[in-house]
Amino acid sequence: MFKQQSFYHNTNYIESPYICKLRVKDGLLLYNLLSLELLYLDDNEMVKLEDKSTDLYKELVKKWFYISSDISPQSMVHLIRHRRLTEYKTKLDGKIVYATILTTTECNAKCPYCYESGCAKTTLSEDNCKKISEFLKQNSNGITIRWFGGEPLINAEAITSISSDLQKNGIQYNSNIITNGYLLDRFDDDVLVNLWKLSKIQITIDGTERVYLDTKKLPYDSYDKIIEQICRCARLGIKVNVRIHVTLENSEDVAALLKELNLKFKEVGEYRKNIYIYLAPLFIGLGNVDTTLTESQDINLAKKYIELDRLLRSLQKRRRKISIPKVVHCMADSRNHIVITPTGDLTVCEHCSDREIVGNLDSGIINIPDKWYEPTEKQPECNSCFYYPFCNKLSMCESESYCTTGNRLIMEYKTQTIMWQYYNKWKSEINKSGTCNVSHNLKNLIYSANHELGVNNSTKYNIGRFHFNQKDPWCITFLCWLFYSVFGENLALKYLCLFNFSNDVIKLLEAFKDKNMFSYYDVQPGYIIFLRMNQQWTNHAELVIDVTDTSIITIGGNCGGKVQKNEYNRDDERISGFGKINYE
Repeated sequence: MFKQQSFYHNTNYIESPYICKLRVKDGLLLYNLLSLELLYLDDNEMVKLEDKSTDLYKELVKKWFYISSDISPQSMVHLIRHRRLTEYKTKLDGKIVYATILTTTECNAKCPYCYESGCAKTTLSEDNCKKISEFLKQNSNGITIRWFGGEPLINAEAITSISSDLQKNGIQYNSNIITNGYLLDRFDDDVLVNLWKLSKIQITIDGTERVYLDTKKLPYDSYDKIIEQICRCARLGIKVNVRIHVTLENSEDVAALLKELNLKFKEVGEYRKNIYIYLAPLFIGLGNVDTTLTESQDINLAKKYIELDRLLRSLQKRRRKISIPKVVHCMADSRNHIVITPTGDLTVCEHCSDREIVGNLDSGIINIPDKWYEPTEKQPECNSCFYYPFCNKLSMCESESYCTTGNRLIMEYKTQTIMWQYYNKWKSEINKSGTCNVSHNLKNLIYSANHELGVNNSTKYNIGRFHFNQKDPWCITFLCWLFYSVFGENLALKYLCLFNFSNDVIKLLEAFKDKNMFSYYDVQPGYIIFLRMNQQWTNHAELVIDVTDTSIITIGGNCGGKVQKNEYNRDDERISGFGKINYE
């Protein structure tokens, strides 16, 4: 969103408040939540962190880890939000993309924390089912439905009716459901997968069997029955999110539950990947439960959550991913989502199904008040909170408009967990090469490549021994220059599998193949990525600096006439393959 910040010797710079730090055994990680950049500094670099005369300090200024004292950090956040929201709005076409449909407000469970406690009990009629189908036909080009309640399966006839009508009318749809799962066994696989087109299910399990039964007040066989249905749905390819509430009172039982579920879900074998367990701390009073906490209780709940989440991660072995700030808070302010109540009224939030009505099935959406798009009032802590660029709470939100010390502790823990995971993955991939100097050599190469970002003068690289007849393209010239400047001639030629430096893409590609150092799929930081930018033949190459589950991040020369950082999907059809390098 922002270009590199210019460095001036006479300017006063301050550390950005949006930096999360994590000390690791051999250095320091810095994550900039404004620029979304994660940096690793070794012990020697840490000493120079605040030394304004070093190249490292200048690099940190360019990357917005330090900000000019004349600039308001909050104004930068607001500018980014405004731009993202403007871009988001331009993509909206006035059609509804998501619909939450309450089939009923009746429920077969009696969860004490339910926010619908006290709501009038109503059920979606067949007449309103027909109106919903027609409403979606007129107002969407394809829809994702979330079946909600109460317990939506109590009125499964409504789900079947609406799904059947959408199929008959040729409307593209898929659905997910929030359910306690007790009634799932009444419906065969074909209904779940092919008629309802369920892609995701959320089921809450509040504790081990005794605690669960005491909380839900469901029949005595419900615990085992619901575990069976979770396993069944996972085998069908349906993603199942298992939600577990955490309170000050239940932490020991939740720990036992996590270990028990880990054993039970192993029975599904390879389909275990379709089951995702997550924890939800109850910081705020809902339903009949008064969970108004003192500050010390708030902090203790956060600590219990962190302790349990560490246990869960050790059992589930799922990696959190670096995300980007959400443009909107939730479906309520998304401008392409609607909630349909059993009475046929329309609202934008399921927490307000009996009020805050914005229309009905007969008249459509009449008016959505501006208050649904207003952010919550800023708290004093916001000015110094590292997480502020990611925080976009709504004033109308009944469950997340608040922010407490406990919330911020959890956000810091989650962010540092992500930082550790990416650092650990980077270290393990580097160590695969098997030598103690790999980390240092590759780190120097990537650091030097980053230092060249933005250079648009190819003659800087096309000089001396790199003065080739061709001036353009110069992507290989840049790579040769980069490797030579970091490793010297002999080691650079060895890494690039060349006898002499060249600016020929095909020659470099064939050199890696001749040395059996070429891969069509395997990729690691430090490899050379070869690309068919014209989608016909290989005509470009760049240095891979990072790899995620879905993306390959690179730095290359002659990218729009300059040295530039790029990101490619791992399945990008333009990728020809990778030159492998075992760094010494």
